Amino acid sequence: PFDVKAGATDAALKEAMRFRTLIHGDPKAANIFTRVNGRKGEGTATNEVVQVGFIDFQWTGFGLAATEVAHHVVAAFAPECLPLEASLLDHYHKVLCEALVTFGAASDERDAASRVISRLELQAQYEVAVLDMCRLVFGYQWSRADFGTPSFNKNSYNKSLRNAIWLTARCDELLRARGM
Repeated sequence: PFDVKAGATDAALKEAMRFRTLIHGDPKAANIFTRVNGRKGEGTATNEVVQVGFIDFQWTGFGLAATEVAHHVVAAFAPECLPLEASLLDHYHKVLCEALVTFGAASDERDAASRVISRLELQAQYEVAVLDMCRLVFGYQWSRADFGTPSFNKNSYNKSLRNAIWLTARCDELLRARGM
């Protein structure tokens, strides 16, 4: 959406630039590492501080944050997490708005949600990104799928039949909602 040469008008480019984000580009499970490092305070495990690290930055560049979220959901989620998609997007939006305040991009969470990115804008971008992942997976990735062989380096849609079925159904749902 950031390329005039690709047909974007000046107005469309200006609107898209509001959402321009530096993204990793390949947020599959094999590229993400987590560790618990101390605690925020006394209490339950929910107070643990979790550090996140990424490797493999060959696809890093500018894009939409929702694209990164969709890629992660499609490529890395365990099958039992997929029904939680909407609540996880709600949580992502809430934490994003908090971070926008923390780093000075918005005066408060309401400002972030109204001026930077609304939950509806995030949802719309996310759905297009899921459809784009479907295009990639259906057209290229599934020729290499092996649902019977465990692998840490394969995306969830290539190693879990439940994830593959979810992705197919989600694609169908999103296309039908758009009259296609």
